[in-house]
Amino acid sequence: MTLAKRVALAACGLFAFLILLGVGGVAVPWFPDTEITHQKPYADFVGREYRVTGDVSAYAWNDFPDRAKILTISLIAPPGVRNRFVSYVTPLRRGQKIRIVSAWRSVVLEGFLRY
Repeated sequence: MTLAKRVALAACGLFAFLILLGVGGVAVPWFPDTEITHQKPYADFVGREYRVTGDVSAYAWNDFPDRAKILTISLIAPPGVRNRFVSYVTPLRRGQKIRIVSAWRSVVLEGFLRY
């Protein structure tokens, strides 16, 4: 195999690896998370109280393998999800009130992740 073919094969393999990381939602480590709490449209939702009207659970997402370091809380309707990035799940009651406290943006390989 010639050098040009090896370089082309290596470049294709690296490109495929980056696509797999992007599809998996892997954050790009050299770009820190940015708080977007005061930007529109997020500023309209942050700080307000909302009443739970359906079947949802609060999922605590961790920084695997450090399960104690909670990165974010998400509200997800059944059937939900279970994997190594979920530290715990708390079912919410109908009528319970929740408050959004902040909004953040992370750079991931396929664009931006807002949470």
